[in-house]
Amino acid sequence: MKDVANRVTAFPEILGPDGLLWAKLPSWREEGIDSRRHTCTRCEGYSYAHRFERDVAEIMAGLDSDDDSDAFEEAYRRFGELLGFHADNSDGTATPDPWWISGNSLCLVSEAKNDSNPEHAVPVRHTRQAASHPQWIRDNVKLDECAEIHTVMITPARSAHPDVPTYAGDVGWWQIDEFREWARDAIGVLRGVRAIFTGPGNIAWRDEVRRKMIEYRLDPSSIIEKATEVLLRDVPIE
Repeated sequence: MKDVANRVTAFPEILGPDGLLWAKLPSWREEGIDSRRHTCTRCEGYSYAHRFERDVAEIMAGLDSDDDSDAFEEAYRRFGELLGFHADNSDGTATPDPWWISGNSLCLVSEAKNDSNPEHAVPVRHTRQAASHPQWIRDNVKLDECAEIHTVMITPARSAHPDVPTYAGDVGWWQIDEFREWARDAIGVLRGVRAIFTGPGNIAWRDEVRRKMIEYRLDPSSIIEKATEVLLRDVPIE
């Protein structure tokens, strides 16, 4: 487990060139900050509460979907951006679902099964697919050579096929109800730091954001630790 100092300094791109946590995220970015390094797709910012609330409502609506995998994946991708990651998705048949990247040195790639039957066990085919994602990321996404890549399956299933441990490797298991509860709590923390934002250049606000995100374990390292806290190979067998 990394201590607080290591959890901050390990991710310089997330801290940003001028010390602002999550400078890569357009919605949190202060106007004019090192625009040469960051591509802004949603530059309106969250200085107004209604903009933040609109986006988080859309994100949670997608994350709450039980039958629309596309809506869930897009909401999950946007949620990663909200947390400060670079987030992307693929559109292939057996390719990964959204992945979150911190500083080109840490990646969390997902296998999202929000539309699975909660009464069914995790099947072997889903397990093998999830276990192949790190190699796909290394082959197709630009990361540091020594980057850590972690995988999590988000699913309503609470049990696994007897052969799953054979193929699961270090794939994490995040039961979807628990993931949604965590997401709501995380958004609550972000809502709190947005509410005390007083304007660009506020060093005290930056320090408070840093403190809050570390206190609530929403720094990149801690998020990945949470996602892989329970491994798929340890899920009860059906």
